[in-house]
Amino acid sequence: MKAKPHALSVSIDTMTSYSFDRKGRLIGAYVDGINYKRGLDNSVLRKWSTYGGPGPHRHRRKLEDNEKREFFHEMTKTLEHIREFPDEYTIETPEGRKSTCRWFERAVEHNFDALEADAEKIRRIYKPVSILPPDQYYSLVLQITEGCSYNKCTFCNFYQDRRFRIKSPEDVKNHICAVTDFFGESLGLRKSVFLADANALIMPQRRLLEMLEIIRDSYTIIADDTRKKEIARRRRAGEAVFDGIYSFIDLFTGDYKSETQFREMAELGVRRAYIGMESGSKALLEFLEKPGSKAEMVGAVNKIKAGGVDVGAIVLLGAGGKDFDEIHVEETVDALNRMRLDTDDFIYFSDFYPQEETRYETVAAEAGIEPMSWEDRRNQEQRIRAGLRYQDPKTGPKIIPYDIREFLY
Repeated sequence: MKAKPHALSVSIDTMTSYSFDRKGRLIGAYVDGINYKRGLDNSVLRKWSTYGGPGPHRHRRKLEDNEKREFFHEMTKTLEHIREFPDEYTIETPEGRKSTCRWFERAVEHNFDALEADAEKIRRIYKPVSILPPDQYYSLVLQITEGCSYNKCTFCNFYQDRRFRIKSPEDVKNHICAVTDFFGESLGLRKSVFLADANALIMPQRRLLEMLEIIRDSYTIIADDTRKKEIARRRRAGEAVFDGIYSFIDLFTGDYKSETQFREMAELGVRRAYIGMESGSKALLEFLEKPGSKAEMVGAVNKIKAGGVDVGAIVLLGAGGKDFDEIHVEETVDALNRMRLDTDDFIYFSDFYPQEETRYETVAAEAGIEPMSWEDRRNQEQRIRAGLRYQDPKTGPKIIPYDIREFLY
Protein backbone atom coordinates (compact mmCIF):
# COMPACT_ATOMS: atom_id res chain seq x y z
CA MET A 1 0.00 0.00 0.00
CA LYS A 2 1.45 3.34 -1.04
CA ALA A 3 0.08 6.83 -0.43
CA LYS A 4 0.88 9.59 -2.92
CA PRO A 5 -0.31 13.21 -2.67
CA HIS A 6 -3.55 12.57 -4.54
CA ALA A 7 -3.91 8.79 -4.95
CA LEU A 8 -3.65 5.68 -2.79
CA SER A 9 -2.43 2.55 -4.55
CA VAL A 10 -2.97 -0.89 -3.10
CA SER A 11 -0.95 -3.66 -4.80
CA ILE A 12 -1.81 -7.23 -3.89
CA ASP A 13 0.71 -8.86 -6.24
CA THR A 14 2.10 -8.32 -9.74
CA MET A 15 -1.31 -9.08 -11.27
CA THR A 16 -3.67 -7.18 -8.98
CA SER A 17 -3.73 -3.55 -7.83
CA TYR A 18 -6.26 -0.83 -7.08
CA SER A 19 -6.01 2.97 -6.91
CA PHE A 20 -8.27 5.37 -5.01
CA ASP A 21 -8.74 9.11 -4.74
CA ARG A 22 -8.58 10.89 -1.39
CA LYS A 23 -12.28 10.34 -0.79
CA GLY A 24 -11.69 6.60 -1.08
CA ARG A 25 -13.43 6.24 -4.45
CA LEU A 26 -11.94 3.72 -6.85
CA ILE A 27 -10.12 5.34 -9.78
CA GLY A 28 -8.88 2.27 -11.59
CA ALA A 29 -7.65 -1.29 -11.16
CA TYR A 30 -5.46 -3.95 -12.71
CA VAL A 31 -6.84 -7.41 -12.03
CA ASP A 32 -5.52 -10.63 -13.57
CA GLY A 33 -3.82 -8.70 -16.33
CA ILE A 34 -6.93 -6.66 -17.24
CA ASN A 35 -7.22 -2.88 -16.81
CA TYR A 36 -10.37 -1.37 -15.32
CA LYS A 37 -11.32 2.29 -15.17
CA ARG A 38 -14.18 3.63 -13.05
CA GLY A 39 -16.23 6.69 -13.99
CA LEU A 40 -17.82 9.02 -11.46
CA ASP A 41 -21.23 7.64 -12.49
CA ASN A 42 -19.91 4.26 -11.29
CA SER A 43 -19.65 2.79 -14.77
CA VAL A 44 -16.61 0.54 -15.18
CA LEU A 45 -14.69 0.13 -18.43
CA ARG A 46 -12.75 -3.09 -18.95
CA LYS A 47 -9.76 -2.78 -21.33
CA TRP A 48 -7.43 -5.44 -22.69
CA SER A 49 -5.30 -6.25 -25.74
CA THR A 50 -4.95 -9.25 -28.01
CA TYR A 51 -1.98 -9.91 -30.24
CA GLY A 52 -1.78 -11.19 -33.77
CA GLY A 53 -1.67 -9.89 -37.32
CA PRO A 54 -0.01 -6.49 -37.84
CA GLY A 55 0.07 -5.64 -34.13
CA PRO A 56 -1.86 -5.55 -30.86
CA HIS A 57 -5.60 -4.92 -30.97
CA ARG A 58 -7.18 -3.03 -28.08
CA HIS A 59 -10.57 -4.10 -26.80
CA ARG A 60 -12.91 -2.49 -24.33
CA ARG A 61 -16.42 -2.85 -22.99
CA LYS A 62 -18.42 -1.57 -20.04
CA LEU A 63 -19.27 -4.05 -17.32
CA GLU A 64 -22.89 -5.09 -17.00
CA ASP A 65 -24.57 -4.36 -13.64
CA ASN A 66 -24.14 -7.89 -12.32
CA GLU A 67 -20.48 -7.96 -13.41
CA LYS A 68 -19.90 -4.60 -11.78
CA ARG A 69 -21.41 -5.73 -8.50
CA GLU A 70 -19.21 -8.84 -8.49
CA PHE A 71 -16.12 -6.78 -9.38
CA PHE A 72 -16.64 -4.45 -6.41
CA HIS A 73 -17.54 -7.36 -4.13
CA GLU A 74 -14.16 -8.96 -4.87
CA MET A 75 -12.38 -5.64 -4.37
CA THR A 76 -14.01 -5.04 -0.99
CA LYS A 77 -13.27 -8.60 0.12
CA THR A 78 -9.59 -8.08 -0.75
CA LEU A 79 -9.41 -4.76 1.11
CA GLU A 80 -11.07 -6.24 4.17
CA HIS A 81 -8.47 -8.99 4.22
CA ILE A 82 -5.72 -6.37 4.24
CA ARG A 83 -7.44 -4.57 7.10
CA GLU A 84 -7.67 -7.82 9.08
CA PHE A 85 -4.08 -8.95 8.39
CA PRO A 86 -2.06 -5.73 7.88
CA ASP A 87 1.24 -7.38 8.84
CA GLU A 88 1.10 -9.40 5.63
CA TYR A 89 1.49 -6.21 3.60
CA THR A 90 3.99 -3.37 3.22
CA ILE A 91 2.59 0.07 3.91
CA GLU A 92 4.46 3.13 2.57
CA THR A 93 3.34 6.18 4.50
CA PRO A 94 4.98 9.45 3.48
CA GLU A 95 2.02 11.20 5.13
CA GLY A 96 2.31 9.06 8.25
CA ARG A 97 0.76 5.70 9.02
CA LYS A 98 -2.29 7.16 10.76
CA SER A 99 -3.22 9.33 7.76
CA THR A 100 -2.66 6.49 5.28
CA CYS A 101 -4.72 4.03 7.31
CA ARG A 102 -7.57 6.55 7.56
CA TRP A 103 -7.43 6.94 3.78
CA PHE A 104 -7.45 3.16 3.37
CA GLU A 105 -10.54 2.92 5.60
CA ARG A 106 -12.37 5.27 3.26
CA ALA A 107 -11.55 2.93 0.38
CA VAL A 108 -12.91 -0.05 2.33
CA GLU A 109 -16.10 1.87 3.10
CA HIS A 110 -16.64 2.70 -0.59
CA ASN A 111 -18.13 -0.66 -1.52
CA PHE A 112 -20.58 -1.14 -4.40
CA ASP A 113 -23.59 0.36 -2.61
CA ALA A 114 -21.63 3.38 -1.38
CA LEU A 115 -20.26 4.02 -4.87
CA GLU A 116 -23.75 3.73 -6.37
CA ALA A 117 -25.00 6.32 -3.88
CA ASP A 118 -22.03 8.48 -4.81
CA ALA A 119 -22.98 8.18 -8.48
CA GLU A 120 -26.45 9.52 -7.71
CA LYS A 121 -24.85 12.65 -6.30
CA ILE A 122 -22.83 13.21 -9.47
CA ARG A 123 -25.98 12.84 -11.60
CA ARG A 124 -27.55 15.70 -9.66
CA ILE A 125 -24.51 17.90 -10.28
CA TYR A 126 -23.82 17.17 -13.95
CA LYS A 127 -25.66 16.42 -17.12
CA PRO A 128 -23.79 13.39 -18.56
CA VAL A 129 -20.25 14.43 -19.51
CA SER A 130 -20.40 12.97 -23.01
CA ILE A 131 -16.83 13.34 -24.24
CA LEU A 132 -13.49 15.00 -23.50
CA PRO A 133 -10.19 15.13 -25.40
CA PRO A 134 -7.77 12.38 -24.27
CA ASP A 135 -5.43 14.78 -22.48
CA GLN A 136 -8.37 16.11 -20.47
CA TYR A 137 -9.75 12.88 -19.02
CA TYR A 138 -8.57 13.98 -15.56
CA SER A 139 -9.72 17.57 -15.81
CA LEU A 140 -12.26 19.21 -13.53
CA VAL A 141 -15.31 19.64 -15.75
CA LEU A 142 -17.46 22.71 -15.24
CA GLN A 143 -20.67 22.76 -17.26
CA ILE A 144 -21.03 26.47 -17.82
CA THR A 145 -23.15 25.58 -20.85
CA GLU A 146 -25.25 22.52 -21.58
CA GLY A 147 -25.63 20.78 -24.92
CA CYS A 148 -24.42 21.73 -28.39
CA SER A 149 -25.30 25.01 -30.10
CA TYR A 150 -25.48 23.22 -33.50
CA ASN A 151 -26.37 19.58 -32.72
CA LYS A 152 -27.25 18.58 -36.31
CA CYS A 153 -24.24 16.51 -37.45
CA THR A 154 -25.45 13.16 -38.78
CA PHE A 155 -22.77 11.20 -36.93
CA CYS A 156 -22.96 12.60 -33.38
CA ASN A 157 -25.33 11.66 -30.54
CA PHE A 158 -23.39 13.20 -27.65
CA TYR A 159 -25.90 15.93 -26.81
CA GLN A 160 -29.21 14.68 -28.21
CA ASP A 161 -30.63 14.40 -24.67
CA ARG A 162 -30.53 18.12 -23.88
CA ARG A 163 -31.19 21.57 -25.26
CA PHE A 164 -28.38 24.04 -25.61
CA ARG A 165 -28.31 26.69 -22.91
CA ILE A 166 -25.85 29.15 -21.44
CA LYS A 167 -25.97 29.18 -17.66
CA SER A 168 -26.30 32.38 -15.68
CA PRO A 169 -23.41 33.55 -13.47
CA GLU A 170 -25.46 32.59 -10.41
CA ASP A 171 -26.08 29.09 -11.80
CA VAL A 172 -22.37 28.70 -12.48
CA LYS A 173 -21.45 29.76 -8.96
CA ASN A 174 -23.88 27.21 -7.52
CA HIS A 175 -22.54 24.56 -9.90
CA ILE A 176 -18.95 25.28 -8.81
CA CYS A 177 -19.95 24.99 -5.14
CA ALA A 178 -21.62 21.62 -5.77
CA VAL A 179 -18.66 20.33 -7.82
CA THR A 180 -16.13 21.45 -5.20
CA ASP A 181 -18.12 19.87 -2.39
CA PHE A 182 -18.43 16.58 -4.27
CA PHE A 183 -14.73 16.25 -5.07
CA GLY A 184 -13.57 17.55 -1.69
CA GLU A 185 -10.06 16.35 -0.88
CA SER A 186 -9.84 14.52 -4.20
CA LEU A 187 -9.94 17.79 -6.14
CA GLY A 188 -6.15 17.75 -6.42
CA LEU A 189 -6.31 14.67 -8.65
CA ARG A 190 -7.71 16.90 -11.40
CA LYS A 191 -5.02 18.62 -13.47
CA SER A 192 -6.94 21.30 -15.35
CA VAL A 193 -10.37 22.91 -15.74
CA PHE A 194 -12.50 21.98 -18.75
CA LEU A 195 -15.45 24.11 -19.82
CA ALA A 196 -18.35 21.94 -20.99
CA ASP A 197 -20.41 21.04 -22.89
CA ALA A 198 -19.78 21.09 -26.66
CA ASN A 199 -18.79 24.71 -27.20
CA ALA A 200 -18.72 26.81 -24.06
CA LEU A 201 -16.70 29.53 -25.81
CA ILE A 202 -19.69 30.45 -27.99
CA MET A 203 -21.26 32.65 -25.32
CA PRO A 204 -21.07 36.44 -25.69
CA GLN A 205 -17.58 37.64 -24.82
CA ARG A 206 -18.58 39.77 -21.84
CA ARG A 207 -20.45 36.83 -20.27
CA LEU A 208 -17.57 34.47 -21.04
CA LEU A 209 -15.00 36.74 -19.39
CA GLU A 210 -17.27 37.03 -16.35
CA MET A 211 -17.44 33.21 -16.17
CA LEU A 212 -13.66 32.94 -16.40
CA GLU A 213 -13.28 35.45 -13.55
CA ILE A 214 -15.70 33.41 -11.41
CA ILE A 215 -13.64 30.27 -12.06
CA ARG A 216 -10.37 32.01 -11.25
CA ASP A 217 -11.87 33.30 -8.00
CA SER A 218 -12.90 29.73 -7.11
CA TYR A 219 -9.72 27.79 -7.93
CA THR A 220 -5.95 28.21 -8.15
CA ILE A 221 -5.14 28.36 -11.86
CA ILE A 222 -1.56 28.84 -13.05
CA ALA A 223 -1.61 28.87 -16.86
CA ASP A 224 2.07 29.66 -17.19
CA ASP A 225 4.65 27.23 -18.60
CA THR A 226 7.46 29.05 -16.78
CA ARG A 227 5.92 27.94 -13.46
CA LYS A 228 5.72 24.20 -14.11
CA LYS A 229 8.10 23.43 -11.24
CA GLU A 230 6.00 25.51 -8.86
CA ILE A 231 2.83 23.71 -9.98
CA ALA A 232 4.49 20.32 -9.45
CA ARG A 233 5.80 21.35 -6.01
CA ARG A 234 2.39 22.57 -4.86
CA ARG A 235 0.69 19.42 -6.13
CA ARG A 236 3.22 17.26 -4.29
CA ALA A 237 2.30 19.19 -1.16
CA GLY A 238 -1.31 18.13 -1.69
CA GLU A 239 -2.65 21.42 -3.07
CA ALA A 240 -5.23 21.54 -5.86
CA VAL A 241 -3.58 23.57 -8.63
CA PHE A 242 -4.83 23.67 -12.22
CA ASP A 243 -2.54 24.29 -15.18
CA GLY A 244 -5.14 26.17 -17.23
CA ILE A 245 -8.65 26.25 -18.65
CA TYR A 246 -9.61 24.22 -21.74
CA SER A 247 -12.69 23.90 -23.95
CA PHE A 248 -14.12 22.57 -27.18
CA ILE A 249 -14.86 25.17 -29.82
CA ASP A 250 -16.86 24.87 -33.01
CA LEU A 251 -15.82 26.31 -36.34
CA PHE A 252 -18.32 29.15 -36.48
CA THR A 253 -17.33 30.39 -33.02
CA GLY A 254 -13.67 30.31 -34.00
CA ASP A 255 -14.61 32.19 -37.15
CA TYR A 256 -16.54 35.05 -35.58
CA LYS A 257 -14.51 35.60 -32.41
CA SER A 258 -11.63 38.02 -32.95
CA GLU A 259 -7.93 37.61 -32.25
CA THR A 260 -8.31 40.19 -29.49
CA GLN A 261 -11.10 38.18 -27.88
CA PHE A 262 -8.97 35.03 -27.87
CA ARG A 263 -6.18 37.02 -26.28
CA GLU A 264 -8.59 38.13 -23.55
CA MET A 265 -9.42 34.48 -22.92
CA ALA A 266 -5.72 33.57 -22.80
CA GLU A 267 -5.05 36.31 -20.25
CA LEU A 268 -7.69 34.72 -17.99
CA GLY A 269 -6.18 31.25 -18.24
CA VAL A 270 -7.62 29.62 -21.38
CA ARG A 271 -4.82 27.40 -22.70
CA ARG A 272 -6.26 25.29 -25.50
CA ALA A 273 -9.38 25.08 -27.69
CA TYR A 274 -10.27 21.74 -29.29
CA ILE A 275 -11.91 21.93 -32.69
CA GLY A 276 -13.60 18.99 -34.40
CA MET A 277 -12.43 19.70 -37.92
CA GLU A 278 -13.26 16.07 -38.90
CA SER A 279 -12.02 16.63 -42.46
CA GLY A 280 -10.64 19.29 -44.77
CA SER A 281 -12.98 18.07 -47.51
CA LYS A 282 -15.99 20.28 -48.15
CA ALA A 283 -17.78 17.35 -49.81
CA LEU A 284 -17.30 15.09 -46.78
CA LEU A 285 -18.31 17.83 -44.35
CA GLU A 286 -21.50 18.36 -46.34
CA PHE A 287 -22.17 14.62 -46.29
CA LEU A 288 -21.76 14.69 -42.48
CA GLU A 289 -23.97 17.82 -42.39
CA LYS A 290 -21.23 19.70 -40.58
CA PRO A 291 -21.01 23.40 -41.48
CA GLY A 292 -17.85 25.15 -42.63
CA SER A 293 -15.14 24.93 -45.24
CA LYS A 294 -11.41 24.30 -45.34
CA ALA A 295 -10.66 28.01 -45.73
CA GLU A 296 -12.86 28.92 -42.74
CA MET A 297 -11.30 26.13 -40.70
CA VAL A 298 -7.74 27.25 -41.41
CA GLY A 299 -8.63 30.89 -40.78
CA ALA A 300 -10.28 30.10 -37.44
CA VAL A 301 -7.38 27.97 -36.19
CA ASN A 302 -4.79 30.54 -37.16
CA LYS A 303 -6.81 33.29 -35.47
CA ILE A 304 -7.04 31.24 -32.28
CA LYS A 305 -3.29 30.68 -32.39
CA ALA A 306 -2.60 34.37 -33.03
CA GLY A 307 -4.68 35.16 -29.94
CA GLY A 308 -2.35 33.10 -27.76
CA VAL A 309 -4.59 30.03 -27.35
CA ASP A 310 -3.29 26.60 -28.35
CA VAL A 311 -5.30 24.26 -30.58
CA GLY A 312 -6.30 20.60 -30.63
CA ALA A 313 -7.45 19.65 -34.14
CA ILE A 314 -9.54 16.45 -34.32
CA VAL A 315 -9.56 14.42 -37.54
CA LEU A 316 -11.99 11.56 -38.19
CA LEU A 317 -10.58 8.42 -39.81
CA GLY A 318 -13.00 6.42 -41.94
CA ALA A 319 -15.91 8.87 -41.98
CA GLY A 320 -17.62 8.73 -45.35
CA GLY A 321 -16.13 5.30 -46.01
CA LYS A 322 -14.12 4.38 -49.06
CA ASP A 323 -16.13 6.73 -51.28
CA PHE A 324 -14.56 9.80 -49.64
CA ASP A 325 -11.17 8.26 -48.85
CA GLU A 326 -8.95 10.02 -51.38
CA ILE A 327 -10.52 13.47 -51.12
CA HIS A 328 -10.56 13.23 -47.33
CA VAL A 329 -6.81 12.49 -47.20
CA GLU A 330 -5.88 15.13 -49.78
CA GLU A 331 -7.94 17.98 -48.36
CA THR A 332 -7.23 17.18 -44.71
CA VAL A 333 -3.47 17.18 -45.32
CA ASP A 334 -3.77 20.51 -47.11
CA ALA A 335 -5.88 22.02 -44.30
CA LEU A 336 -3.53 20.87 -41.53
CA ASN A 337 -0.46 22.09 -43.41
CA ARG A 338 -2.01 25.56 -43.70
CA MET A 339 -2.55 25.78 -39.95
CA ARG A 340 0.23 27.42 -37.97
CA LEU A 341 0.47 24.61 -35.45
CA ASP A 342 3.52 24.14 -33.20
CA THR A 343 4.74 22.04 -30.27
CA ASP A 344 1.99 23.36 -27.98
CA ASP A 345 -0.75 22.00 -30.24
CA PHE A 346 -2.28 18.56 -30.88
CA ILE A 347 -3.55 16.69 -33.91
CA TYR A 348 -5.86 13.84 -32.90
CA PHE A 349 -6.68 10.93 -35.16
CA SER A 350 -10.05 9.55 -34.10
CA ASP A 351 -11.41 6.39 -35.69
CA PHE A 352 -14.99 6.89 -36.83
CA TYR A 353 -17.58 4.60 -35.22
CA PRO A 354 -21.27 5.00 -36.12
CA GLN A 355 -23.15 5.87 -32.95
CA GLU A 356 -26.61 4.78 -31.91
CA GLU A 357 -29.58 7.08 -32.53
CA THR A 358 -27.87 9.07 -35.29
CA ARG A 359 -28.81 9.40 -38.95
CA TYR A 360 -25.37 8.50 -40.29
CA GLU A 361 -25.96 4.81 -41.05
CA THR A 362 -29.27 5.55 -42.78
CA VAL A 363 -27.72 8.31 -44.89
CA ALA A 364 -24.65 6.18 -45.67
CA ALA A 365 -26.79 3.20 -46.68
CA GLU A 366 -28.93 5.39 -48.97
CA ALA A 367 -25.74 6.73 -50.59
CA GLY A 368 -24.28 3.24 -50.97
CA ILE A 369 -21.24 4.11 -48.85
CA GLU A 370 -18.77 1.24 -48.37
CA PRO A 371 -17.43 1.39 -44.78
CA MET A 372 -13.73 1.19 -43.98
CA SER A 373 -12.15 -1.62 -42.00
CA TRP A 374 -9.65 -1.17 -39.17
CA GLU A 375 -6.83 -1.80 -41.68
CA ASP A 376 -8.34 0.74 -44.10
CA ARG A 377 -8.40 3.37 -41.37
CA ARG A 378 -4.77 2.66 -40.45
CA ASN A 379 -3.83 3.11 -44.10
CA GLN A 380 -5.74 6.39 -44.23
CA GLU A 381 -3.99 7.60 -41.10
CA GLN A 382 -0.56 6.70 -42.50
CA ARG A 383 -1.23 8.62 -45.72
CA ILE A 384 -2.35 11.72 -43.82
CA ARG A 385 0.69 11.53 -41.54
CA ALA A 386 3.02 11.12 -44.53
CA GLY A 387 1.64 14.26 -46.13
CA LEU A 388 2.05 16.51 -43.11
CA ARG A 389 4.90 18.98 -43.02
CA TYR A 390 5.11 18.57 -39.22
CA GLN A 391 7.69 15.80 -39.37
CA ASP A 392 10.00 17.15 -36.65
CA PRO A 393 8.53 16.43 -33.19
CA LYS A 394 10.70 19.21 -31.76
CA THR A 395 8.84 21.87 -33.74
CA GLY A 396 5.55 20.32 -34.81
CA PRO A 397 2.34 19.45 -32.95
CA LYS A 398 1.91 16.24 -31.01
CA ILE A 399 0.03 13.65 -33.09
CA ILE A 400 -1.88 11.16 -30.98
CA PRO A 401 -4.76 8.65 -31.26
CA TYR A 402 -8.19 9.45 -29.85
CA ASP A 403 -10.55 6.52 -29.21
CA ILE A 404 -13.90 7.87 -28.04
CA ARG A 405 -14.87 4.39 -26.81
CA GLU A 406 -12.33 4.64 -23.99
CA PHE A 407 -13.78 7.76 -22.42
CA LEU A 408 -15.29 7.80 -18.93
CA TYR A 409 -15.57 10.78 -16.63
